[in-house]
Amino acid sequence: MKLSLLTAALLLTGSLYASNAHKISATQEGLVAVQLLDVALKDKLTEKVQETKMQENAQGMSTMDICITAANGIMKKMNSELPAYVKMSISTLDGGDVTNKTDLEVMNKYAKDIKEKTAGAMLMSSAKVGNTTRVYKPVVIDSEWLNCHDDKSEVKLGDFKGVLISEISAQH
Repeated sequence: MKLSLLTAALLLTGSLYASNAHKISATQEGLVAVQLLDVALKDKLTEKVQETKMQENAQGMSTMDICITAANGIMKKMNSELPAYVKMSISTLDGGDVTNKTDLEVMNKYAKDIKEKTAGAMLMSSAKVGNTTRVYKPVVIDSEWLNCHDDKSEVKLGDFKGVLISEISAQH
């Protein structure tokens, strides 16, 4: 008897989540989107870098330029396939292109937390920016990102690199 009640509860819960009536929050949707970008980058970055290195190394591109180009390509492809109210981006402190005050504050906090090895260093965070919800996932130097650096003395494993950002518009 208990097994059938459990099965019925699971089926009911599954159907509720599958129905259009069930809406996940913008933060939850952002968490899923930023995780997808992270998985796509980890899955495709090394492959794309190796491919591009062979084709374009003769043109004098640095490994970092190749990685940035590959990461931006992956991100743009994801943005073209996601609903219009979801926007993915990648931001770094060393890129000099941070124009959003909230992004800068979040990245400075991550850099400090990672340097001090605090508990919040690797947790995803979210922030309301205007009529959007932004979800941030910190990126630290791991083996894939280390391969992007021609001069390995510039960085080491575990250094803060930047953030992956998913932005969910309120109008969806």
